Amino acid sequence: MDSKVLKFIKFLEFKHDFATITYFREDGLIASYYPDFMIETQTNIYLVETKSDKDLKDINLKQKSTLDFVKRINNLSSENS
Repeated sequence: MDSKVLKFIKFLEFKHDFATITYFREDGLIASYYPDFMIETQTNIYLVETKSDKDLKDINLKQKSTLDFVKRINNLSSENS
């Protein structure tokens, strides 16, 4: 592991329910997913989603929802975080 990594978390669906991200699938239905990992460095926190080649087509839908999720988290006041 890189020495710049302070924390590395593998999200578990039934343990880390705070990491649920809701998105709209291509067919318009609502779905949820959990990013695979969270990595914290001195200056940043990264959400990491791994995909096989066959699953890359819906990555943009999840990416848009994840960016919205991160924006909402970043806008929380200190009393809500």
